[in-house]
Amino acid sequence: MVQSGTQGTIYRAWTDGAFTFLTCQKQLDELRNTLRKPAVAERIRPHRAGRLVNELKALTVMADPLPIVKRSPDPDDDFLLAAIEAGKADYRITWSQAIRAAFCP
Repeated sequence: MVQSGTQGTIYRAWTDGAFTFLTCQKQLDELRNTLRKPAVAERIRPHRAGRLVNELKALTVMADPLPIVKRSPDPDDDFLLAAIEAGKADYRITWSQAIRAAFCP
C-alpha cells in the first residue's frame, strides 16, 4: 500500500478506524481484473493481488445488492454511485471527475 501522500493519509485513517470503507462486489471484481493485467501483474504478484482483494472484502462493508442508478456522466461509474446510495455513505473519497460531477453539478 502507498504509505505517503494523500493515499497514505486516507489508508492510515481507515486502518485507524476513522471511517468505514464501503465497497461492492462489482468494484472488487473490477479491482481483481485490473490486478490481472500484465503491466500490473508484473508489479504485484498474483498471490498478493488475490490476498489484497480477499482482505478488502473481509475488512469492508459490502453495499450489495445495488440499486439501479443512472446519473453519472460516465455510465461505467454508475455502480459506484449505486454503492454510495445503498451504503448510505456520508462521504465519498474519489479521484473520479464523473463521480464528483454527479454530486456537485
